[in-house]
Amino acid sequence: MKRLLLILPVALLAVAVATSAPAPKPGQPLKTKINPKDGAKMVYVPPGEFLMGTDKAELDAIWQRLGWKEEWKRFAKDEVPMHRVRLTKSYWLYQTEVTNAMYGHFLAATGYQKPSYWGKRRFGRPKQPVVGVSWHDAVAYCKWAGGRLPTEAEWEYAAAGTDGRKYPWGNEAPDKTRAVFDLAFKTGRARPVGRLVEGASPFGARDMAGNVYEWCADRYGKDYYGQSPAADPKGPAKGKARVLRGGSWGSIPSNLRVTSRVGYLTPGFRDFLVGFRAARTAD
Repeated sequence: MKRLLLILPVALLAVAVATSAPAPKPGQPLKTKINPKDGAKMVYVPPGEFLMGTDKAELDAIWQRLGWKEEWKRFAKDEVPMHRVRLTKSYWLYQTEVTNAMYGHFLAATGYQKPSYWGKRRFGRPKQPVVGVSWHDAVAYCKWAGGRLPTEAEWEYAAAGTDGRKYPWGNEAPDKTRAVFDLAFKTGRARPVGRLVEGASPFGARDMAGNVYEWCADRYGKDYYGQSPAADPKGPAKGKARVLRGGSWGSIPSNLRVTSRVGYLTPGFRDFLVGFRAARTAD
């Protein structure tokens, strides 16, 4: 699958409606803990409900205003219909993407194959997110670390909360204090994780917009939003591609929206725009 799929310019707005308010209030301490396996800091995400996806009427209005090409619409349609989702179990989510330093512990402990771009100066600094990992690589790491990949619904809920925001930090347009994005593909790179505190989500997760695309557990399904279960959706039972979320350091601003679904790839694909973060069901 071509990289174009990851950077398609989708200039859409997200619409959501608050359904509950489980996220910590501003200034309230986050509930966190450390995974002793790799030293990762995890943030707690309680059960809750939210509206996932984007309103079709709003998308139609945007297409009309922007004069969208017909062939582009199929990517945006992945975000509709907006639908209510209930997550019944609490979970821990890595506060940041898995770094090269974390991944190095995994390699040393298991002898697993090194990812693409491993050791490259542009992408190999210890606190940069690991890139060049396939979906299978990410799953192997998560199992070693005692976790798993987040489902797509868990990812969006942790990024968006319940108040209808467009981006993890709110409705303000992305800027360089909140996200790493819109960098040149020939010279750009992901930045060290966790430094952009202003870009944190309601639950305290960082770098969920930009930096690197993140693998989710789910298979991709073209019309899945229209038939997904209301509680704890896990994606379609069949399908070759896996979902990616969050945008990357090479993405345009609209692809950083919490509802954006312009990324999906076959699970064996590796790229310098793609990394992951782990999750763990709360005990």
